[in-house]
Amino acid sequence: MKARCNNPKAPKYKYYGAKGVSICERWGQFENFLEDMGERPAGKSLDRFPDKKGNYCKDNCRWATIEQQNRNRNPLTRPRNAIGAAHRKQGSKPWIASIWVNGKSKYLGSYATEEEAHGVYERAKEELNG
Repeated sequence: MKARCNNPKAPKYKYYGAKGVSICERWGQFENFLEDMGERPAGKSLDRFPDKKGNYCKDNCRWATIEQQNRNRNPLTRPRNAIGAAHRKQGSKPWIASIWVNGKSKYLGSYATEEEAHGVYERAKEELNG
């Protein structure tokens, strides 16, 4: 969150800080963030909700699953098919393969290596697109 909003060298800064997304002053101290949000529950990450274009603050954040966050994305930028590939779930070791089909993420399985997961994704993409 801090890097996305405050560090122009961060990979995702262009989608957050460069677009004016900021962190409330109160959360400048981690203790305040922790008091407002609590510990991160397993399988969840910080999501700006209900206003996905709003800032990071107590009234606009929640702990959410990846499925909840995907539903919170802008439908104009959400791919319809064949996007997903290999990624790691936060806090887990296996690689996850998934693919977008008709606007929904489809889980393809967990794999020991990025190469395995990416191979499964590529085969599914080929099947989907003929």
